[in-house]
Amino acid sequence: MMISAALLAFTAGILLPPASQEARAERDAPAADHPLVVHDLAGLGFESEQARPKIFLPSLRFRGEAELEFEEDLVTGPSHFIGLLEDLLGDGLSGAGCRADYTQDGRLLVVGPAGLQEDVANLLAFFREVNTASVELTLDFVALPGAVDVPSLIGADEVSALLGSASSHSRHVLHVPTGGSATASAGKRRYLVLDFDMEIAQGSLIMDPVMGDFFEGLEATVRAAPCAGGLLVGLMARRGARVGDTPNKQLDIGAMLGNENGVHFENLPISVQSPVTANRSCGLSAVLPTGKALVVTTRGSESGGTELMILHQTGGALSAWSEYDLGDGASIAFADPGCVIAPRLLVSGTGLLSGGSSVTPALDADPRLIVRFESLGAGLLNDALAQQGRMDHVDEVGPWLVTWPDAGRRRRGNTAGWSEGQHEIFDSLRASVLQYEVELRLNTPQGEAGPVVRFPLRDGTSALIVLGLERLMVRDYDVEVAQLAAGSDPIVAAGFEGLALWLQAAGSPSGQLHLKVRGAVSYAGDGEAAPVQSPFVSYLDQSDERTLTLRESRALVQQDGRWQALLGDAAGGVSVQVRVRTL
Repeated sequence: MMISAALLAFTAGILLPPASQEARAERDAPAADHPLVVHDLAGLGFESEQARPKIFLPSLRFRGEAELEFEEDLVTGPSHFIGLLEDLLGDGLSGAGCRADYTQDGRLLVVGPAGLQEDVANLLAFFREVNTASVELTLDFVALPGAVDVPSLIGADEVSALLGSASSHSRHVLHVPTGGSATASAGKRRYLVLDFDMEIAQGSLIMDPVMGDFFEGLEATVRAAPCAGGLLVGLMARRGARVGDTPNKQLDIGAMLGNENGVHFENLPISVQSPVTANRSCGLSAVLPTGKALVVTTRGSESGGTELMILHQTGGALSAWSEYDLGDGASIAFADPGCVIAPRLLVSGTGLLSGGSSVTPALDADPRLIVRFESLGAGLLNDALAQQGRMDHVDEVGPWLVTWPDAGRRRRGNTAGWSEGQHEIFDSLRASVLQYEVELRLNTPQGEAGPVVRFPLRDGTSALIVLGLERLMVRDYDVEVAQLAAGSDPIVAAGFEGLALWLQAAGSPSGQLHLKVRGAVSYAGDGEAAPVQSPFVSYLDQSDERTLTLRESRALVQQDGRWQALLGDAAGGVSVQVRVRTL
């Protein structure tokens, strides 16, 4: 087939040898009885983007951290749709004087009779309609004065009342396509002097400033797939906000310098900037029913207010199963595998999740908590659909699974009930829409009301929650010596106060809830600058810190319509109260 030859040359990046003017004119000339029609392939391409995981904690972006934010599935371009046309219209394209070429600028040139041109145009219109479908989701970030308790699932008509009482509000509209993600990012980065490197050689010494930055604003990434009565969604969101001013810490490094005239001491008055940021991050999988809004509530100990992140649908539609009539009682069907293997988040990392120190990671340490979307593995679904008739074709086209009967079977007219049977199999594999409301309350050693987090979570999936304060601290000094010069190189590390937890909740037919928790809680006391009796250093950060590292798996019994668990020190120490109820 000419499509295959042109497509192979295009996808392999190989240009066919140039022909003479006469040969090219003869090749491109339409047959006497068949017109040449140019079909635009706009709307059939996919963005091919392979990115690394999104990093939530810490919000300070350290040296060497990747800038890419989330991981997309591997997708393909319009070449798969051209292959589908060839499979479906092979007989017509192989007729006398008929041919088709796929050009590099996104066009399909078809020579053939009017009936073939109409079939090509109708199929391309169907492919484009399916492929360009998207759902419009609105994400509101709202700050409310005081302690406000809002359920994780509310009516969409209740959103306006919450916005009316907000002290601050920002809104982002995202259009989420089938099998893809939509991202919103709004904010600013502050560039600061966070550290110094000491350069020393013989009798010379210089302090080399290390610049860093942190994000102040919000970022969110959403995926979606249709389900009965709503949408299956995967959500990652992060909000970073500066708390108070950014003070300078005067270090006054002492240095010893020498030359042919002897050795003397110098005072190097340097300072680092110490930002304090509030980090509110989450990654979760949930169900968004039609006419409802999902709400993530956070209340930090650093302020008396409540922050809400509200997600609701404001337009568009996604289709789980779309069919096109091929004639002879047969049809081609596009199925969204996200309805079966729903969008969900995976969590991995070092430090907090592996039981390491929760408060003193080095600036160049590996990320402590990482979240990414799970890739769609459609192999099992593919096999299940292919069981409905051995001669049927099931293929992956971008984010879709496409099924169609063999051309020979269509001609014999034995495809009755074919698509209906596959549709029934597809519906029987749909993902669960059961979900919970999870509430976390951090209890401080002083018995004060600590941070609160409340969020929705789909049954059997996991979530990541980060809520706390991050700050830079001067923890130590390295002594650098070279012949007649010596000095102290400050070691700056990040401190974290709050909670960073991974949770998984799965129900059972017996009414139990299996709860898994990993992560850490850190509570910092009063910090102070330590008096240092040394001619080379004059400043160190000290603070009383209490930490709780969690790695638990429990089977909870429901009481009064709610599952509850207390994690940590129940006798006046650091603990987390977990409450779960069915939404």
